[in-house]
Amino acid sequence: MSNVSSPGLAEVAECVRRSLHQILEVKGKRPAIPVHDSNVLIGASDALLDSLSLVMFFSELEQELKRRWGVSVDLLAGVLDEDDGTQTLRTFTAHIHGVVSNSGRDSAPVAQRDLP
Repeated sequence: MSNVSSPGLAEVAECVRRSLHQILEVKGKRPAIPVHDSNVLIGASDALLDSLSLVMFFSELEQELKRRWGVSVDLLAGVLDEDDGTQTLRTFTAHIHGVVSNSGRDSAPVAQRDLP
């Protein structure tokens, strides 16, 4: 376990939102800003993400979590199995906060390591 403190829920929420907005922009979807915590991400006809966007979002977020907090996670393995088939931004962010808070970390975030 690292001596780097776990991020707060607000920090994780900002990270999730930034990754989400980046993918929505790439996909040409411009949701009303700000995206609300009650917005459904997946599993409904009015969801923000389709299946391809979901994979892109998870990939982007995994990279961001690794870069910021040194946490390696596989979001496709398990996130979708833990709910009733829909995820709101609020429930997803809470889940990611739990994953980041409980994960083993590398010795330090990439930005703080001496790279060769």
